[in-house]
Amino acid sequence: FFFQAEDGIRDHCVTGVQTCALPILRRMLRARRQLAWLLILAVLLAVLASALGRAAQVGDEEQPTVATVRARASNPIAGERLYAICAACHGTEGGGRPVGEIPVIAGQHPGVLIRQLVAYRNGVRWDVRMEHAAQIRRLGDAQAIADVAAYVARLPTPLGNQRGAGQNLESGANVYDRRCRSCHGAAGEGSAVRDVPRLAAQHYGYLRRQFFDVLEHRRPELEVSHSAAMQGLDRDAIDGIADRLSRFKPAKNSR
Repeated sequence: FFFQAEDGIRDHCVTGVQTCALPILRRMLRARRQLAWLLILAVLLAVLASALGRAAQVGDEEQPTVATVRARASNPIAGERLYAICAACHGTEGGGRPVGEIPVIAGQHPGVLIRQLVAYRNGVRWDVRMEHAAQIRRLGDAQAIADVAAYVARLPTPLGNQRGAGQNLESGANVYDRRCRSCHGAAGEGSAVRDVPRLAAQHYGYLRRQFFDVLEHRRPELEVSHSAAMQGLDRDAIDGIADRLSRFKPAKNSR
């Protein structure tokens, strides 16, 4: 602060003004800092509001539900193009891998495929490869899921799936008839109406792994629905059921 003063009082006034100005400077600096923080907070709130607005606008697309996918009119032709993402693991014919770690998906009921893709997308079911494939930049929205499910459901089930050794086949068939047949059908055909998976001609190793995933709490949604049916099953029973299912004849459109 500079000002002109009479010679006799210059020193006294300058000293007095400097002393009086210090609190004013502090208050001004404090006010500027507060204003800066308010501006930063306003920008952050604006960014957050924008993000929430976009999420609300496209929420159904980024986090599709079974209902939103079912509401779309599926296009198998578009689904064929999208299936290239899936073919890297499941094969061009949807036959998975005979050693059993990747399932047969060709000919599966579309509702079952939709449920599983939605579960992977939303983190309800866990598998690194499937979570990667179901991400939004690969299967972009509910329409994409509907399309690829329609295409896969129309694929004929390839023959030559992996089967068990047959050691527990008879006991497995008995257990299946008592515990599984009422939902999955006499020949493992499942139900398109009730979204019950078709298990006939599935790879033995894959089926067996699903049983143990439930018992080891890696399939929480399946654990809830199958806890009663799987209660008390030992390894031989699981082996026999998986083997029996692997030997059921595939769907009529199989080749």
